Amino acid sequence: MRCLALLLAVLAAPAALAVALPPSAAPDAPTKRALVVAVADYPDASGYSDLNADNDVPLIVQALGSQGFAEDDIVVLQDAAATRTGILDALDALITASGPGDVVVLHYSGHGVRISDDDGDELDGYDEALAPYDAVTAPLDRATATHLRDDDLGAVLGRLRRNVGPTGSVTVWLDACYSGTATRSDAPQRGHPTPIGPPADADGDGVPDEATPLLDAPSSRTRGAPAADDAALAPIVVLSAASPNEPNWEYKHFYTEGGRRRAKLYGSLSYALSQALREVEPGETVRAFFDRLAVRMSTLAAQQTPQAEGTLDALLFSGQTVTQTPFYRVRTVGEAADVATATLDGGTLNGLLADAQVAFYPRGTPSPDDADGPPLATGRVTQATPTEATVTLDAPSDNALGDAWVFVTAPGFGPLRLYVELDPTLDAYTRADLALVFEDTPALVAVEDGETGGQTGGQVRLAQEGNAFVLTATQSGIPIGDPIPAGPTALRDVQQRLLGYARNAYLKQVELTHDGIDVTLELVPGRFYRDAQSVWRMDTSAAVAKNAGGLWQFTPAVEDAGGTPGFVFRLHNRGDTDAHVALLELYPDGRVEQIAPAVEGGEYLLTAGQTKLLSVEEALGHARIPEAPFGTYVFKLFATEQPIDFTPVLTDLARTRSASPPSGGPLDALMAGAHYGTRSGGLAPPPQTGATATLVMEVVEE
Repeated sequence: MRCLALLLAVLAAPAALAVALPPSAAPDAPTKRALVVAVADYPDASGYSDLNADNDVPLIVQALGSQGFAEDDIVVLQDAAATRTGILDALDALITASGPGDVVVLHYSGHGVRISDDDGDELDGYDEALAPYDAVTAPLDRATATHLRDDDLGAVLGRLRRNVGPTGSVTVWLDACYSGTATRSDAPQRGHPTPIGPPADADGDGVPDEATPLLDAPSSRTRGAPAADDAALAPIVVLSAASPNEPNWEYKHFYTEGGRRRAKLYGSLSYALSQALREVEPGETVRAFFDRLAVRMSTLAAQQTPQAEGTLDALLFSGQTVTQTPFYRVRTVGEAADVATATLDGGTLNGLLADAQVAFYPRGTPSPDDADGPPLATGRVTQATPTEATVTLDAPSDNALGDAWVFVTAPGFGPLRLYVELDPTLDAYTRADLALVFEDTPALVAVEDGETGGQTGGQVRLAQEGNAFVLTATQSGIPIGDPIPAGPTALRDVQQRLLGYARNAYLKQVELTHDGIDVTLELVPGRFYRDAQSVWRMDTSAAVAKNAGGLWQFTPAVEDAGGTPGFVFRLHNRGDTDAHVALLELYPDGRVEQIAPAVEGGEYLLTAGQTKLLSVEEALGHARIPEAPFGTYVFKLFATEQPIDFTPVLTDLARTRSASPPSGGPLDALMAGAHYGTRSGGLAPPPQTGATATLVMEVVEE
């Protein structure tokens, strides 16, 4: 079950304490606390089938004990005690008992379900919800429903994160889901197969009814930056048993007792957690732990895909983060014509291009520079498609490479080219140093005052002003980032800045087609305002101008009596195939930022024929008009049968609390004839990879 809202809503007021938690032995000392909720025996009148969630409880309690959780600090809520009120009261008590630096875990085993979205923040028109003991499957309005929606849980967890603070951590394990396909197992399914009520905006016009709030986030959030008080919150991690469009099956564990073969049913995530937690190594990150957990899940429930969201590069059960260098995972290892090879889960769309040098390291390695020993193997990318790369190993390896993390040690550039015009004022010494950069970086081509390879001038001008390097897009005159001061890393910084700009230009030219996926991307302009209850809403009747070329044209906006000008996106899959979608924003200054999914590890599924507004909560920070830089902004939508990780090409790190780049999820980009110039050699990805759509807007001075 996917609960992105758990990570985002943080503003609910504290509720009254109704359940007392045991006090810690030392009230001022950081403590490990847990709340374990399990509903197995639902009332007959509820419409929910019984589960075996009671079997999960001893597994989770024992596993938590192995990680230093004291028995007195683990509260268990089961069956009749786990009503909506009972769960919320227990969470209130947990919030009250927790303090700065505490490590807090919430585990839920039970049914999950989809309910008609009531505030316009869900792409598929449904809120994800947990089904407490007193929940029923019949359609109910929000005033009488006893389900726990993702919005409700998000608000409560926001309060918990505030109490625990940035030195602590909050972890949520959800062994529940909502159903997707017909059964492929005789074990029970932890999700009600039929959504409760129709999807919000069922008429498909993509615009919520006027009575439906569109925003419930603080207005102080700025574009591309976290909320002002995010630094005061504990990092949060949500591990779910299945992806949004998959059911979650119970696992049938066989054992021998009294000479007879017997079986016992458990939640697949609960069972995998109980095993993986006993193998945790010192200094292990959530990302490394989840990798091991996912491997276990693949054998327990091969038909479903566990999900991880949040601050994945934090140490497990800690607020401390590590700097994780982007890496790729191994799909297969094999041998062809006596040559050892491996295929990687990433390709040109992820920044992995032909001729890149790679190294294989044990899972959990933060970077090749911080590895505990030499690589398990090395190799070179000999072929790359948009979503997969083939590596030829330098030598056969005796090491098991299937669960290795693969790092790029020397980039390859394939068809990528960026022409850099060297300003005539650069002195001879600087030119000599820059020559080494261009020699080591085939993607960058220096242009001197004239024509090189048919390219007149450069796409980027490199100059020196005072004691700093200045990069400027030659056609638009827009600075590419801030000046780079002279120093020992200046040349490397210039190289990386230019490569980032080249990736931006590369993405603009990618076009994908798919017989079953046909997507459109529209911008819906309007004005955001608060109603009498201080709920954010959007008025889509406000007029917005277009330029002579027919592009939306905005000026930096300030809030006035009528609200704040802004926009959301409408997505439509006109095809007959469900698609994972991702939206990238390509800035005029060369940055690449992922708009959706908005959190690490998140994903969006746009079903065949579906039209929906992108959740403004998910696109938080992108609803307002940027103040800088001025110029043309390109939004690119990727829709693929499998999600794509764009981590290696992203340049904006402000969208996660982790010290590492954001990762997980999906995509962007398309714009034939990018306005930064052209590059020799066209891009011809194989058909059926996916589909792309592009939207362009212009931001100009008032």
